[in-house]
Amino acid sequence: MKFLKGKKAALFFILFVIILPVFSFAQGEITTTLENPLSADTLFCFLKDMLDVFLTIGVIIAVIFMVYAGFLYVTARGNDTQLGKAKTAFLGAVIGTAIIMGVWVLAKAIVGTINAIRAPAAAIIITACP
Repeated sequence: MKFLKGKKAALFFILFVIILPVFSFAQGEITTTLENPLSADTLFCFLKDMLDVFLTIGVIIAVIFMVYAGFLYVTARGNDTQLGKAKTAFLGAVIGTAIIMGVWVLAKAIVGTINAIRAPAAAIIITACP
């Protein structure tokens, strides 16, 4: 009985594999098109849009952390451990802001390098993004 079940399963699998391509040819032509839901048409424009969002959020967070560090500095009232904590928080906020701003400079440098290496007709045009 187990042998018969195994044969049935194998026969079903073989027929399934043979008949499955018939279903994929059921419709001759695909007439629907996909519309781009993004405002960016190229990968570069998409990455530029993502970088703009990252910079906007990053600058807001950096300002919040600088205000927090200032609050810690004001509320330390001469306590050396609290002053050290406030200075560390402010230094971290400044370093984070420098990294966030450095991302845009790095992106500009990469695009400039690619444009210098490529032929003028294949250069990346930064102002082409909407």
